Amino acid sequence: FILCEYTHAMGNSNGGMDRYIELENEYDMYQGGFIWDYIDQALWTEDRYGKPYLAFGGDFGDQPTDYNFCVNGIIYANREASPKMQAIKGAYQPFTIEVKDGGAQIQNKNMFTNLNEYTLKWEIVRGEEVVSSGEGYYDLEPLSTGFIDLGINVTPHQEEQVITISICLKEDTMFAPCGHEVAFGQLIVDAVKEEEIRPVKAFQIANGDVNVGISGEGFEVIFAKNLGRMVSMKYDGIEYIHQPNLSLMPNFWRASTDNDRGNQAPIRMAQWKLASMYAFNEFMEINRLEEGLEVIFTYNLNTMPVSHAIVKYFINSYGQIHVTMSYEGVEGLPNMFKFGMDLAIPCEFNTLTWRGFGPDETYADREFGARYGTFTNQVADNLAAYVIPQACGNHTGVRYATLTNESGAGLKITGDAPLSFSALPYTSHELEAAFHHYELPPVHKTVLSINHQEMGVGGDDSWGARPDARFELPANMKYEYSFVIESVK
Repeated sequence: FILCEYTHAMGNSNGGMDRYIELENEYDMYQGGFIWDYIDQALWTEDRYGKPYLAFGGDFGDQPTDYNFCVNGIIYANREASPKMQAIKGAYQPFTIEVKDGGAQIQNKNMFTNLNEYTLKWEIVRGEEVVSSGEGYYDLEPLSTGFIDLGINVTPHQEEQVITISICLKEDTMFAPCGHEVAFGQLIVDAVKEEEIRPVKAFQIANGDVNVGISGEGFEVIFAKNLGRMVSMKYDGIEYIHQPNLSLMPNFWRASTDNDRGNQAPIRMAQWKLASMYAFNEFMEINRLEEGLEVIFTYNLNTMPVSHAIVKYFINSYGQIHVTMSYEGVEGLPNMFKFGMDLAIPCEFNTLTWRGFGPDETYADREFGARYGTFTNQVADNLAAYVIPQACGNHTGVRYATLTNESGAGLKITGDAPLSFSALPYTSHELEAAFHHYELPPVHKTVLSINHQEMGVGGDDSWGARPDARFELPANMKYEYSFVIESVK
């Protein structure tokens, strides 16, 4: 049995592909399928100002039309790989590698090739430093599974440690050079955390009729009582709040993907777009504490039935902003796209570094093939070239992320638990309002989406199938998460 068409690759898609691989392993008669399809089918043309862009149905006066329905490849029309390729390679890798017990349990999925025809490499990274590595050749027959003892020893440490085992070509081939990695597996060893006790530094709190704020050495944070939100966040004299309506406000929406539109998610979930744009503060609590300032907002999310989100800020004497957002489940509301907060900062903070999964975008149902580590790129690099602008650039498993300018100054966001995080030049609403990339506005900001969770992208098809229920966010569930914002220099 072979699927002539599966995991439809239209826009931000190919989520949940690992389930098909599991079926392939479970049933001998199932031999796999053909991804629909390999390459986007779009044509170069020019907009009214002479700038080239990749056009699709309707761009040539052809009405009625199926619009971008032939733009559904894992390769862009310009022959560059899309971020989906990372997941495809991961799903199809010819070896599965489980790192454990000082070595690796490896399944050789090749029908005719022994593992000894490849080079097996391993390394241990502690923090950002490679502390141990090695390589060798090991025997493992085709279609067999075995344990390979590498003598790897990892002891508890104050820094996080990552063991990576790679299987690479040991000579040049027709499709890739010597050293090309065909499969890898990882094990993350959490750091042994020690509680840090620091003395309280001097700080001042100003509580007036309109605003309340805290200041100390090198920082100042102000909240507006009438607006019910943070309106200023300064470190070393630099203002990081670009616009008040995106100053760490609750967000439940994403720019709908082709799959989202195909299953009518924006219609079902429209209340959460309004909640993300028009939530208002019903109650504000201010507490002066020995270690700093606590401000708590209770937001009415403008839904029917009524729902609320509570956002608690605690700013300590070092200028660290501890943020906790919580929500009590409400029956009768549609699923959410996200549970998180958005923050717009000036666009000169355009270098993103994150520790999590990468290097390409990942989603809850599309992490396979992603590597855990520390990655750096430019914010604009995270805007994927899907022909219709849509949600993109997300990174899962994020322990921390920094946004810095040319001088190295900026912000660091650290999750109490791994975050789902993105940094893009546009808001979800700006992306969703554009039908082509040339319709996006000039860049004036960097938009941080700091999320507890984001719904999977799905990919069984693009005309009705929803993501696997494991990767949806029901509104009748309770959600809570925390993170810390601080300056970097």
